[in-house]
Order: sequence, then C-alpha cells, then structure tokens
Amino acid sequence: MQYAFHSWQTVLFLTLVACTQNNELKEIPDVELEFVPITAEGNTLNDPLGRYALTNDFEIMTTELSLRQFELIMAYDSRSGKTDQYGDEHTSPAHFVSWHMAADLANQWSAFQQLEECYQCDGYQTTVTCQINPQLQSIYDCKGFRLPTEAEWELAGRAGSKSEFWTGEGDLLGGTYDRDECQGNELIQDNALNPSLSNYAWYCGNNEPDSTKVVGSLLPNSYELHDMHGNVWEWTHDATGEFPAADTNPVVDGEPLKVIRGGSFHNNPYDLRVSFRAIISGTSRMSGYGFRLVRTLEQ
Repeated sequence: MQYAFHSWQTVLFLTLVACTQNNELKEIPDVELEFVPITAEGNTLNDPLGRYALTNDFEIMTTELSLRQFELIMAYDSRSGKTDQYGDEHTSPAHFVSWHMAADLANQWSAFQQLEECYQCDGYQTTVTCQINPQLQSIYDCKGFRLPTEAEWELAGRAGSKSEFWTGEGDLLGGTYDRDECQGNELIQDNALNPSLSNYAWYCGNNEPDSTKVVGSLLPNSYELHDMHGNVWEWTHDATGEFPAADTNPVVDGEPLKVIRGGSFHNNPYDLRVSFRAIISGTSRMSGYGFRLVRTLEQ
C-alpha cells in the first residue's frame, strides 16, 4: 500500500518556564524545532521493502538537533567535558551526545509542551541515565517526543524508495554508492542522473575541515528530511536485536547497547547506507553521535 506524505510543516516556537529534574524553575529562551508529518491517511505505513508496517503516523524533525537548540533546551553544551570540538557553529548538529542525553532532552521538550514524557531519567546532564517510561505498553503509545524507532528512522530515510540512497530518480527512486572511497566524487548510481553523494551527505569525501557541518545545508529527500546520511550518526530508540523485530510496529527495548543509524562526517559511503546499523553502548559519547526527535501522531 502506498502512503502519502504531506508537505506542510509543523514548527514549534516557544518561550516557556519549565521545571527541571530538581524541581527548580528555569526560563527557556525561544526555541524552534521543525517537524514534518509522515502519514498514510488513516492506513498503515508500509516499509517499501515489505518487511514491516507501522500503525501510527508520526512526525519527525527535518534536521538533526543543533548545538544551539540543545543548549537552549538543556542549559548545557552537548560537548561538555570534551576537549575536542567538531563544529563550533551553533547551527552544527549537537554531538558528543549519548543515548541517555538524547532521551533526557526528549523528556524536557515534552515537558515544555505539557506532553507525556516517554522516558524515566535519573541523574544530571552528561551523567543522566534513562529507560522507557514503565507506564507505557509500547514506545509507540507515548504522546510526547522521543527518539525514533529503527523502523520509523529507516522508513523516513528511504522516503518511499527501495534503495540505499534516495534521489527521486530511476526505477527504485534512488540507488547505492558507486565505490566505497573518500575522494569526494563518489556517485549514487540510480540508473538515471547518478548524482554526487556529496549533494546529499557529509562524509569522509567532503568533510574538510574535519568537523560536523551546518544542519540542513545539503539536499533533502522527498520527505524534506536533511542529513539522513552523514553529518552525525543518529540515535534510535531501539536496543540491539534482529531488525525488524516484528512485522507490525517493530521495536526492541532495554539492553545497554543501542542502535545508531546514518553514518557521520568521517564515515565511508558504506556506513551511510540507509540499511546500515551500528551497535553502540548507550552511554558512549563520540564526536559523530547526535539525534533528531519524533512524535507519534494520533489518528
């Protein structure tokens, strides 16, 4: 079943006062996060490869969360405690982010908007630890903001194509890389225009200087999503396990090892494929680790 993507965008722009985990009031400056809905108009969202279906529409951030957005929401720099800096611009993606830090921010953003918190978190800033809200039957049921499941992330990254990289051209609406090198002239072979990979992804072939790059500065896919390949790896909600874990609403909870997707600014084309999965400790904080938020939409 084909599903429809609506091109309108949801922009959240708020000045709020919220409670911190220590019940102290703090004022939140203006923060703008931009989302797009991915919907099936009341039907199921089907994986283009036919492996699974999602029974709920969802909205997803058009870009990775930026350093500035992270700092405004959390009142600390995601790079806190790290001596190396990989992107000094406020508009570069937040990096050195652990899975737990990303889940904690999702909770904060939900609280700012008086929505259900999807995670239960303890600790402070970079030492925070989180798990799924024990009151939830499934992460898909949460009404607040959260990390995307692997299934949601890959469906969004494919943008309706059966290929590793969406281009909108060719029989499969995309293709794969022509060679696993870092020369900067690698192509996406879609049997049509065969565009440059560097049009869509920050990776080892175009990462000079060696750092993260401004979010949303390369071409988006047809869902208007930027940087689904490269710039920073993106944390998913899922723990390690078989993918997909089920044919309907697949997800794997628990476990200290989490799944990241998309590759980063210093990775080869092979790692940027939409199907590539990396298994990482949820406490790990590396220069290429970031994220974007999603939210289940009620039908």
